[in-house]
Amino acid sequence: MTGVVRFGLGDPEGWRSSSWRVWASPKGDVYVLKRATGRTLKVSLHASGQSHYAFNTDEIALAAGMRPGGGRFIMGWDAEEGRLVDLPLRQAFAVLLGGFSLGLPPSGSPVDAECVRDDVEWVEDLPPPGPYGWQFTVLLSDPGIPTTPPGRQAMGAVPVGGFPLMDGSNLWVMRHLVRLSEQGWENLHEAARVAVRELGRPTGPTVYRSDLFGSESDGLRWVAEVAVTAEPAAPAPQLAPGAVISLVD
Repeated sequence: MTGVVRFGLGDPEGWRSSSWRVWASPKGDVYVLKRATGRTLKVSLHASGQSHYAFNTDEIALAAGMRPGGGRFIMGWDAEEGRLVDLPLRQAFAVLLGGFSLGLPPSGSPVDAECVRDDVEWVEDLPPPGPYGWQFTVLLSDPGIPTTPPGRQAMGAVPVGGFPLMDGSNLWVMRHLVRLSEQGWENLHEAARVAVRELGRPTGPTVYRSDLFGSESDGLRWVAEVAVTAEPAAPAPQLAPGAVISLVD
């Protein structure tokens, strides 16, 4: 069975993150991508248990700076690494969005049309100022588990959406607030300074966006969307894919 969940942070017609999409193929493989870069880069959570974060083709990987012959995979892992203790659930992947993800969309771009879709769950409740973000976690149940999503009390999270998979398991996207570690927060700001040195300071509505990939000690892999803008009230740090740091206390 196929399904799809779309979400983002902010005002779809104003300051916002990109639109993110989680969906399943008829074979039961699950994919996570940022719509703005979905033709080049995505997370694949295969029904076999193998997961990876990779460019879509070797040619794209080479153009993005991967070494010749190095392939297209940035990182791979086993799905069981994210299993929750004493629960029939796995944390398959997470997307971290916060004030550091917000920027103004370019007027009239194709991404704008995607962002105003009726089926995108836009969270306009922004995290508190400072080192906070909403973590959107993709949870996969064991086959045969009831379709009711984990509730606030069980997971400390709010359901964003979900659907059943071919093998009788269920997928949910859950949202909860996290506080970034002091080191993680500093790393994001240092990355913003690096981006400005390499690309030049953004002017006007220009927004630099990138994805920062990382992992936690409990096996959860995540990606943080980051943006650098010219607006001093909303600094947004950036770091290239592939760096692995711990963001969350």
